[in-house]
Amino acid sequence: MQNTAIIGAVIVIAVIAGIGFYLTSNPSPAITTTATTVPVSTIATTAAITSTATTTAQTTASEVTTPTTTIQPHSNNLQVPWKMAGGNYTVQNQQYCTSSNQQANGALQLDLYSNAPVNYSSIGNGLRPIAVFVHGGGLMTGDKSSVGSDSPVFATIVNYLISNGFIVASLNYNLAPSFKYPNQTDDVLCAVRFLRYYAKSFDGNPDQIAVFGDSSGGQLATAIGVTNGTAPWENEEGLQIFGATNLTALQYLDIPTKPQVVGDFYGSINNTMPPGYTEQQVQQMMPQTYQNIVAVYNYNATLMYEGSPAQFVTSGEPPFLIFQGNNDTMVPSYISKDFYDNLIAHGDTATLIIVNNSDHRFVPSPSTSQLHPGLAYIANYTVSYFKKII
Repeated sequence: MQNTAIIGAVIVIAVIAGIGFYLTSNPSPAITTTATTVPVSTIATTAAITSTATTTAQTTASEVTTPTTTIQPHSNNLQVPWKMAGGNYTVQNQQYCTSSNQQANGALQLDLYSNAPVNYSSIGNGLRPIAVFVHGGGLMTGDKSSVGSDSPVFATIVNYLISNGFIVASLNYNLAPSFKYPNQTDDVLCAVRFLRYYAKSFDGNPDQIAVFGDSSGGQLATAIGVTNGTAPWENEEGLQIFGATNLTALQYLDIPTKPQVVGDFYGSINNTMPPGYTEQQVQQMMPQTYQNIVAVYNYNATLMYEGSPAQFVTSGEPPFLIFQGNNDTMVPSYISKDFYDNLIAHGDTATLIIVNNSDHRFVPSPSTSQLHPGLAYIANYTVSYFKKII
């Protein structure tokens, strides 16, 4: 696999089994639900919702291998650099950064999941791509082990990824209210630098990194994607890669953080308040939202703006895959749609898939309804998209 620049995405409305959702015409990976490669029929399109010409989305012969076993972590604290015979390992509670602000609960730790590659061909002397999962929880709760509890789809995605040759890292970060934003983004930036710095010692490819997350984890993943060297959250004061005491501050910052592809699952990527609302009005109308804003941002308008990575899109961003529920009561669907439009307006590559009948975290809404597309499709599409881009 190699980095691919894909330009000129055109948004269309695709229809699968009579259910419409947004997606771009390029890339358009094939999706399978078994270990056998079965090309998906061509996705039919209707009228484009932009002023550009309608483009028919064609599938490609990409393959997603489903896992035969589920990989679970085991406790194994290792000293870096790591080297595991044959590339088969699962590591839990590996510290990735040191910080003068580090919590005693081991916030700056990650778990690694890997498996022997199945039907996977890699370029780069056997080095394998790395996918980084960032958990949600409003920047106040959650844990790296919640990869299976944020939504069942993420446990499926992780197992599909490792069965398709990826190394998956799931990480913790410092949480509010003890640590206000942007501590969380700084921690994830440090994790990406850590993984790039040590990648080859665990057979990872430092030039093939995907970052994905849900809800506030999608916010952090998006922030990593649009980081450009001048973003306001790029402080990283007091952070250093674990075990890399020889690195100077400048050498640390020279390790790139930009991933090759980003997965944003209903991310809280715009945290600015609508103009004209006073703090008292927000507190009265949305008491829970207000409490969250105080806990994370101290209701500071500048921090809330800086905690909105959708505001910082420029040209040259990595490809974005965005999933959004149409009935999301926590992250309104227009936020993801506006973000998608902003990426396309800057000439970037993005795919937006609206999941019908879905509230936050892909919870069916109405409760008796079915998601369209369903979780199996979402998991397969995500892995196929990452494989195609990386």
